[in-house]
Amino acid sequence: MAMAEHKEKALGPHFVFSIGETDHLDKDELKLSHKDILRHLVGAGYDAHEVSGHDKSPKKYIIVYGVNQKDAEQLHKMVGRMGQSCSVYSTGKQHEKRYHHGSDAGKKVTGEGVIMHKNRPSDNYISLPGEQNHFTHQFMSKSEDSETYRKMAESGMDLLFPTSIRGKEFMSDTGIVYHITIKLFEPKTDDPKKIDEIASKLELIPPSLEDTSLEFSTIKGRNGNTMYVIELHGPTADRIIQYHQEFKDIGNPMSREFQPHVTIEKPLWDELKGSGAKTAKEAGLKFGPAELRQGNRILYSYRPKSEKLAPSKKEEASQMKEEK
Repeated sequence: MAMAEHKEKALGPHFVFSIGETDHLDKDELKLSHKDILRHLVGAGYDAHEVSGHDKSPKKYIIVYGVNQKDAEQLHKMVGRMGQSCSVYSTGKQHEKRYHHGSDAGKKVTGEGVIMHKNRPSDNYISLPGEQNHFTHQFMSKSEDSETYRKMAESGMDLLFPTSIRGKEFMSDTGIVYHITIKLFEPKTDDPKKIDEIASKLELIPPSLEDTSLEFSTIKGRNGNTMYVIELHGPTADRIIQYHQEFKDIGNPMSREFQPHVTIEKPLWDELKGSGAKTAKEAGLKFGPAELRQGNRILYSYRPKSEKLAPSKKEEASQMKEEK
């Protein structure tokens, strides 16, 4: 099977469990080697393959493609009888991890989103055959959301428009600056100078306050954390999508269609949504010149080449009246 086909199938329904050393020897009823298990699954008609990965330490896994809910129930039972701690069934969009043994036995953790990585992550990933594509299931409990977002922001590199909301510049629960991400990058593999070379050629103009309409929603972060966001829409917000596309060959791949947004705390999200604010101006948002940040460090700043930012439609209409 070609690497591209493995990638396509991993984005669809699949089942994954670790093999090799048995986690709980006293629970191993089958006493079969991982080769015997793989041979059994293939012989039973499953599209099963051995893959590698990392979960605190290097691991070997079996991934089974094209699994339905009925198949998954049987496979979960088999993994439990093997003495393994857990197994994952995914529809490709939503997934469930079941714990069979140990202190978490009987528990289930759900998540949403499969992230494909061009570069091998440091932990919690599975590498498909050929070792060119790596993927991560997004799992996270709600209590960990803010801390996960903080750690992710502090360790990452982000081309962004800093944002203030009603005079506040930083999130109260994480201390992270409010911002609109243009593109996320991986500090270990993406060169800031190359990013700056591309960014410097662009007219990175913040969105207009009056022409930017708002939509309040939630999304899943790269690690499965729930994020409360203000989505930005309108012609000057669409311009950010164009900026994002200029970096299509570098940076972190997206697991969903890119839409400019500002991540905020849930209490503030509830307050702004309840206020009925329809535009960035009504919500009290202000956008600053673009910056390339690594954690809290500003590596490069980008002021628009033109002295005045592009006017909004209302500003243009006002200017036309003055000229008349």
